[in-house]
Amino acid sequence: MHVSASTLPGNAADSAVHAAANTLFIHDLQVRFNLSRGVLRAVNGVSLSLRQGETLGVVGESGSGKSVTALAVLGLDRKSTRLNSSHT
Repeated sequence: MHVSASTLPGNAADSAVHAAANTLFIHDLQVRFNLSRGVLRAVNGVSLSLRQGETLGVVGESGSGKSVTALAVLGLDRKSTRLNSSHT
């Protein structure tokens, strides 16, 4: 499994201020599984931000990546997971 996330493009100071204002800040989360028949993109481009006291509900069809997203955010995924974060 490969997990990557990055901050918003642009000024590094602006990105840092935006991220600091939030308890949880994720931009462009991607989760991929390396399978014998190729790479499966389980999550592609999820972005969200939450401030202290806010609640987020995630809804979607079966197999849409809700659980994979939550596991990646919480760090409760496979040992082969790798997190990349790009700060510009």
